[in-house]
Amino acid sequence: MNRAIVLTASILFLAANLFGQTGSFVSGGQTRTFYAHVPSGLQNPPLVISMHGMGGNGSQQRQMSRFDQLANRENFVVVYPDGINSQWDISGSTDVNFLLALIDTMHARHGIDRNRVYATGFSMGGMMSYKLACSAADKIAAIGPVAGYPLGGMMGRSCSPARPVPIIHIHGSKDSVVFFSGLASYINQWVEKNGCPGTAQITQPYPESKPSSKVKKEYYGVCNQGSEIIVLTVEGMEHAYPGSFGSSDINASEEVWAFFKAHSHGSIDVGYFSTGKRHSRCVSAFYKAGKIHLQSTQEIRSIRVMDLGGKIISTFKAGKEPVRAVTFPFNRTARGVYLIDVFDITGHSVLNITVH
Repeated sequence: MNRAIVLTASILFLAANLFGQTGSFVSGGQTRTFYAHVPSGLQNPPLVISMHGMGGNGSQQRQMSRFDQLANRENFVVVYPDGINSQWDISGSTDVNFLLALIDTMHARHGIDRNRVYATGFSMGGMMSYKLACSAADKIAAIGPVAGYPLGGMMGRSCSPARPVPIIHIHGSKDSVVFFSGLASYINQWVEKNGCPGTAQITQPYPESKPSSKVKKEYYGVCNQGSEIIVLTVEGMEHAYPGSFGSSDINASEEVWAFFKAHSHGSIDVGYFSTGKRHSRCVSAFYKAGKIHLQSTQEIRSIRVMDLGGKIISTFKAGKEPVRAVTFPFNRTARGVYLIDVFDITGHSVLNITVH
């Protein structure tokens, strides 16, 4: 009996070592620490950076977010870094540099996909997610702050991201620590930065399958370069992480990951074509989640996607009803330049797109 208990304990210990590891390296002259959860057998996996709130640490964030279980199911790496003195430098570059070095470390050790690196966090960790969106948009595919955005105008109009950054933000309506009252104004700045529609599409209750849910979803999209912004408001919730302990209408980590996996870097550049001073024919296209989304100011008759040799890869043909926006599958596994030939009632236009 005792031998069996010892053997079981040893197996569990080995399994824990297989999946998780603590680590450290020197950044900015200081030793920085983190915990990484790495499911076995992954090849070129996504990376989620999950950051703790002020006064916390990576271990506490790990317990609260429970991203480990998601990582096992969805096959990604999750890392929980520790801030200096249990907080994050959201006004300077110390932690931006640390987190970029952490991404390099995860790539060197575990071969993570640099096109699928995501940042999320609770409270001050959420603020740090926004800091990365401002300062390292070329490295971060999307962010998912929970109960955290910069207060007092920090990272406001002065934030100039290198690209539109997809955002899902989760917040309680009764949050009196990171005030809910200031969230709308801050989100509106990102709506403007990302070129999103100014009016959100509302889903309430969310999810619709839960009629008693106290969550409201605001959707701003589709924005520039296929980005989008989602705000989930939990009515009556204080400063908390939904789904961390006990029952909740939503699970923050599940919502954040579902959003993340729909976004990546290195997909297809936006294609754009226009004619005339008043854009008598204007066509734009972007890639998202295995599909091309295309819009035109004129009624679309047909579309074909070709490689530079003229080989047709994908086609679309309109039905009897006129359309100005279409979505169709596209295989993005082969890198290179492709052509989208769009036929409408006035003629046709060609857009160049690049698969990285």
